[in-house]
Amino acid sequence: MPMNIVQVIPSFNVGGGELLAVRLCAEIKNQRPDYKVTLISLYDPIPSIVYDEALASDAQIVTLGKKKGFDPFTPLRMLKTLRAIKPDVIHTHLAGLRYTLLAGVLGNYSLKVHTVHNLATHETFGFLKNVHRVAFKFFSWIPVSLSKEVQDSVRDMYCLESVIVNNGIKTNSEIINKSKEDIRKHYGLPLNSKIIITIGRLCTQKNQLLLIESFNKVCKNAENYTLLIVGEDNLNGSYKNKIDKIISELPDITRENLHLLGPRKDIPELLIASDVFVLSSDWEGVPLTLLEAMGYGTPVVCTSVGGIPDVIEHGFDGLLVSKGDSKSLGNAIIEVLSNNSFASSLAHNARKKFSQLYSIEMTAEKYLQLYNA
Repeated sequence: MPMNIVQVIPSFNVGGGELLAVRLCAEIKNQRPDYKVTLISLYDPIPSIVYDEALASDAQIVTLGKKKGFDPFTPLRMLKTLRAIKPDVIHTHLAGLRYTLLAGVLGNYSLKVHTVHNLATHETFGFLKNVHRVAFKFFSWIPVSLSKEVQDSVRDMYCLESVIVNNGIKTNSEIINKSKEDIRKHYGLPLNSKIIITIGRLCTQKNQLLLIESFNKVCKNAENYTLLIVGEDNLNGSYKNKIDKIISELPDITRENLHLLGPRKDIPELLIASDVFVLSSDWEGVPLTLLEAMGYGTPVVCTSVGGIPDVIEHGFDGLLVSKGDSKSLGNAIIEVLSNNSFASSLAHNARKKFSQLYSIEMTAEKYLQLYNA
């Protein structure tokens, strides 16, 4: 019997939670064309890769025109919208839950699901933790975790169990077959340089400042290294200002080989063009950018935080270092870049694991099983 599913996201800002929800909409429609899928955003559309993918997803898009800060009218608009749609399943992501709780309580919906995209301790703060606790404990919202580490954090914070559904992405077979040299020529990237790439919002969580510190140390040992930082500061710009200040104080050799690329839509090509993907985060759930690097065959070096150790086996399909340790991070980067056979082995094993566990097709199948349980 056809099902009516609603996915709720805060906005079309570029983030892992938003991208997963949009790609989940597209894959559900791909697997079950008879299902009705609606994507609700609290905020109005903005130009972004998330919005572009939403438009291409075949899902109906509804926006609620939320104002910045707490908007007491948004829960009422959500209530009216859901009463009109009459979904069988409400699936919330990130801040979507707090603005959907009222509608979920007053409506008669078969299933309510919330994906915890980060460690529970970092997903909400202060009073908002109680909002999630109330939804889970008293109003039948089912929490979904991205990894065992996230599952443990949900158990510790809310004293309840959650199901695990892996994050997933879809790789482009045509792009995978492009050569590193051709992509570098196309983008004007140095052909003989070892390219390091990091992808993510410019923010304290991702801690790009740590990577810049490590890169500066790496550059003292070799001149042919390049660092690409992909992402934007979509809050108030304060973290980007810190990055700009640090870069201005770097030695010429480091500064000249460090490039802030801003938000990009050509992530797969940039990953293939790079020699190592680095995440220097202080906390994480299971970042989609890590899965993309694995899927496109780029060796990975990450801080051992959140759900990352559930994905990466140190020394087998990536390297893990302690958070905040710039020396260890730099040494791990050098270890990958100085040993081609080791780097190839890491990339091969990671890509194999990705194909077995982290495709968007598998993610959608598991969510559909949950919806139909």
